[in-house]
Amino acid sequence: MAFAREELSDPAQKAALNDAENFLRSINYAILRQDAQDPAYKFYSYTLESAQKYAYEEIKKRVNGKASITGIQIFSGRVKMPSNKKSATVYFCRDNSRLYDVSITTGKVRHREESISDYSYLRIEMKRSARQQGLWLAKEIHVDEKVEGCMA
Repeated sequence: MAFAREELSDPAQKAALNDAENFLRSINYAILRQDAQDPAYKFYSYTLESAQKYAYEEIKKRVNGKASITGIQIFSGRVKMPSNKKSATVYFCRDNSRLYDVSITTGKVRHREESISDYSYLRIEMKRSARQQGLWLAKEIHVDEKVEGCMA
């Protein structure tokens, strides 16, 4: 995974952006481990909120399909935060054009032609954790698929 991001001077904005990235990393980690109940994505998201449900579904889809992932996924991100700094919205363009499924049973990489389906726009609502200082948790996620504006 590669993350391109805006330079931030505000520590709260940096922390929210870092933990949004960690939430996305934890999804891929669980896919690689083939574990839809992996604690990593649960650590970076609120229980039973849409972000955690999204992570579970993405992981479960690959586990049920007996697929892992290989290649590179590219994200470009930015963050918006209200003045009270209790929440943040993190936006990512996601480029999956060089991310491929790998069959768990055969090890074969499933290559495909690049298409608009490889590009999506994510909006992740982050909230400060009440249990751990400095930690931000993904609460809501909205994903727009086939976003031409995210093509490089």
